[in-house]
Amino acid sequence: MIGARGEAYVAPGSWQVSVFYRNQHSDRRFVGSNEEPDPHVAVNDLNVFDLTISYALTSRYGFDLNLPVLVMNREQSIRSGQTFGSRFSTQAGGLGDVSVMARRWFFDPAKAQRRNVSVGLGIKIPTGKDDVRDEFQTFGAPVVQTVDQSIQPGDGGWGFMLRASTFGRLGESFTLFSTLDYLSNPKETNGVPTYRPRASEAIMSVPDQYLGRLGIQFPVGPKWGIWGNLAGRIEGVPAHDLFGGSAGFRRPGYAVSIEPGLIISRQANTLFASVPYAIYRNRSKSVPDEIDNPIPQTLGNGDAAFADHLLLLGYSYTF
Repeated sequence: MIGARGEAYVAPGSWQVSVFYRNQHSDRRFVGSNEEPDPHVAVNDLNVFDLTISYALTSRYGFDLNLPVLVMNREQSIRSGQTFGSRFSTQAGGLGDVSVMARRWFFDPAKAQRRNVSVGLGIKIPTGKDDVRDEFQTFGAPVVQTVDQSIQPGDGGWGFMLRASTFGRLGESFTLFSTLDYLSNPKETNGVPTYRPRASEAIMSVPDQYLGRLGIQFPVGPKWGIWGNLAGRIEGVPAHDLFGGSAGFRRPGYAVSIEPGLIISRQANTLFASVPYAIYRNRSKSVPDEIDNPIPQTLGNGDAAFADHLLLLGYSYTF
């Protein structure tokens, strides 16, 4: 997060504590890029709290420790084949996968006040549970089994993280910025059963993930430290991982959003809020979809529920 007036740098020896919150209500069913409304669509409500502790070792090198805590609910219909019954919910939560990242400014901040590039490399540690179980309602007696992959706190694999970000000032008031985050999970599957009917989807995959943003920061009330953001945003899960196999059950796809936001910066304190609105969503084919539907001309995609918008809030304190 670039602070107000494009202040991306902090002094050597500085600490920064940041708390971020993400709320997501996914209830729009997509197959490929086509929305297919369904009264029985599963609906996810995700609440993610991220605590990030950062330290500036020098003017160019720093470290981040990220600890996510998740509270999630999934509502779905009782189902037996194509017969549906009443709705019920399953829950999961707790500590997610912790990550540690080292980052470096490409150019010396003392000589690059108006533009720079930052690169970070990190490790994701599988601290979140990937096999949370809950009670599922059926037309007979309830059964206890693992909850859906979409609300598991962890994915069960060690991951490697790449982060690249840039900023460049235009005049004295505007700042262009971009960020790219990619999480590579070489592990193919985590051994956790899905209880899905297709043999190719019997075990959960450990998928890669990505997020990209490109936008501009502009003054709203600069005398009071208030600045606005407008960005394009893409985030999703690829069908094929960068390294390792890609078998097992996953819901690959991506959402493209327009992200308006607001930053309020006062001395060591920075508040941030944004609401990305989805303009395009696509649930692409997974490896099991390709195996079970090998004819290219047929769609053969599974489905996925997407959100209309996200709510992102953040606060950071530098000392």
